[in-house]
Amino acid sequence: MAGRKALEDVLDDAKHADRLAGNKRGDAKRILAKAYLHNDQLDRAIEEARYAIDLGDLPAINHLLIAIAEAKRGNRDAARANLSDALGAWPERLADERDWYATAPAGQLWFESGAELHALKAEAEYAIKTKSGTPP
Repeated sequence: MAGRKALEDVLDDAKHADRLAGNKRGDAKRILAKAYLHNDQLDRAIEEARYAIDLGDLPAINHLLIAIAEAKRGNRDAARANLSDALGAWPERLADERDWYATAPAGQLWFESGAELHALKAEAEYAIKTKSGTPP
């Protein structure tokens, strides 16, 4: 039960960060989408990931989040389409799992990692194949 409580706390923290960002930061929307996804609130995860893309956040990561959520909902065609969109938008600077880069939007240090992106890709592929969550 402690694991479930931790996921709920993460979602609460993500909602708070999104409010602090004035609902206008793509990276905050992405974190919120991840939190909703891990709390199995799939419709909200998709909504927030799409909003993050609209705000200019990294489309590859957000399309992967949408692909995972769509696969879990049983929408394999939508999941495959978003996986394809993610691969088409894959940032070259994160091509390898060992790659990473840092930015400082609004004065906050933010890291992006190839490992995270590749892990999300594996999770999306697994979810499309099995309609379930994280690979074993």
